[in-house]
Amino acid sequence: MKKDLNDLPERPERSECPVQADRSGRAALYNYTDMQESTVQAREGFAGRLSALRMARNVSAREMSLSLGQGAGYINNIENGGNLPSMGMFFEICEFLKVSPETFFAYTAQSRPGEMRLLTLLETLPKEKKDVLLVLAELLKD
Repeated sequence: MKKDLNDLPERPERSECPVQADRSGRAALYNYTDMQESTVQAREGFAGRLSALRMARNVSAREMSLSLGQGAGYINNIENGGNLPSMGMFFEICEFLKVSPETFFAYTAQSRPGEMRLLTLLETLPKEKKDVLLVLAELLKD
């Protein structure tokens, strides 16, 4: 919730962060609690997605960590919400999992583990085989 600079209290409430500029350059007060909650949700979503993709590849967190040149607990730490990878490491994680960054974030709450495994495997197939599977899926849907 934004408030005009003239409407600011003398001291911000505990759950609100200090004054920041919005896109137009005007000062505004942002609710810090809302920002914290969305950050926690994003971190949990990332961790869950990483875990699902890793398990679909049938690789342990330790094995993946070491394969990426990190300490044995690196992936476990991410999956438990301790840290997030750097952008460069995120691309290495995607490469290791054989998924594109777009596929990594295409996860939805409705997706099921079997579907995630299928999507992960699909990414590794050459175009010709993907075309064959598309025809087969069209035949099976009826």
